[in-house]
Amino acid sequence: MLFTLTGLVFNCFGLIVLFYFGLPNLKLYNPKATDETLKEGDATKIDRISKHGIILILLGLILQMIGTVFP
Repeated sequence: MLFTLTGLVFNCFGLIVLFYFGLPNLKLYNPKATDETLKEGDATKIDRISKHGIILILLGLILQMIGTVFP
């Protein structure tokens, strides 16, 4: 039960991060993109935080699976 609860908390934090910062932007890595974006430092910071949110969601999923298989 502890794994399931911890996984749920990680999922909630990951979702909050993703809703606030959005998904990582693939246009940052396209050198031919002509749209104006944020400053390079700000964009990479937001991109890094978004990736951490996805990692939190995946870690929460794995913990919930462990909690389900080994109650």
